[in-house]
Amino acid sequence: MPELPEVEHYRQILLSLVSNESKGQKQSVHLDFGPPPLPTKRFPAERTLRLINEGDYEITDVLRKGKVLCVVLKQTTETDT
Repeated sequence: MPELPEVEHYRQILLSLVSNESKGQKQSVHLDFGPPPLPTKRFPAERTLRLINEGDYEITDVLRKGKVLCVVLKQTTETDT
């Protein structure tokens, strides 16, 4: 499989949003709903995006599997400061 440098480039950009607790930085998450580019692709439902936006989530990691990027979210609690 080719290296896909453009995918790795965007992964590196997204990794800059990963919460860095040692520096006391938190990056909140807000997702906007839009139509999927192709009907065969699987995208989160509008209800799922609303639940994420209403919860208090932070980005903990950005994983890559081939050309697919996965943003790992963690729900923060009131006791996390």
